[in-house]
Amino acid sequence: MIYKATEIKITKTKLVIGVPEPFKLLHVTDSHLIYSDDQDSDMQRKLMTMRREAYDSKHGDNCCRRWCDALFQYAKDNGELLVHTGDLIDYVSHGNLVQARAVMDTLDDYFFVAGNHEFTQYMGFWPGDPDFRAKNEASVKAVFKNDISCCAREYKGVNLVGLETKKSQISAEQLNFLRAQFDKGLPVLLFYHEPFYTPGLYNRIVTDFNEGDHQTLGEPDVLHPDSSYRATNETLAFMELVKNHPLMKGAFTGHFHFTYNDPLPNGAQQYLTAGSFLGMAREIEIV
Repeated sequence: MIYKATEIKITKTKLVIGVPEPFKLLHVTDSHLIYSDDQDSDMQRKLMTMRREAYDSKHGDNCCRRWCDALFQYAKDNGELLVHTGDLIDYVSHGNLVQARAVMDTLDDYFFVAGNHEFTQYMGFWPGDPDFRAKNEASVKAVFKNDISCCAREYKGVNLVGLETKKSQISAEQLNFLRAQFDKGLPVLLFYHEPFYTPGLYNRIVTDFNEGDHQTLGEPDVLHPDSSYRATNETLAFMELVKNHPLMKGAFTGHFHFTYNDPLPNGAQQYLTAGSFLGMAREIEIV
């Protein structure tokens, strides 16, 4: 064992769906691995030093890798499929991609969805290449066994669906993909990185989250007047589908590094899981 049960903090969530046999998933998010090596630039190595200091000074030495390894081991020890909703890495670098592959390859099976950090260059600390994602998307996606932007998998009587919330939006292709998944008739568990706006979540964010942008999907313009964040019609349709479709049984997200949940009109809930760099994850029991 590389962890003690008293050290990691597991939030337990039970969903009564009516599956043939009960099972558990482990939802992990926001690991923020921070590595740059000798194949990376001086700026990337400087970024590593800055970001490690920012995390370790608040949360303990080597918190990002230490707790990521511990929670992955917990999933293996308990026979649980690990579902990760992104920001496994803090920024794109050769060192981070090597370590991301090493971490994910410790698992025989998993389901991964990209976060915003999977495709960031310098995180806004320095001007970046506007074509950075296009140039690096293939190398990032090659680390993982499933499509990390738009994916689905039938698993033990439910449909696991993952969508990347690229630039806080859902594309027309992703919306159509989600509709097609509902058409299969199975209960859906949806995984995405950035949660969508609810009044309760917004109040919690502005009260407790002080580590970056407060943006959520579909946030009203009056709260975020920057037009570049204005929700597209596809994003708004996605939100309505998740809130109201009877086959939606749970929506699981991260991004804001704290644990939270909000009820939706269809009886499901949107869950936020805290960052794994805090030693935290969510165990989802499906019965």
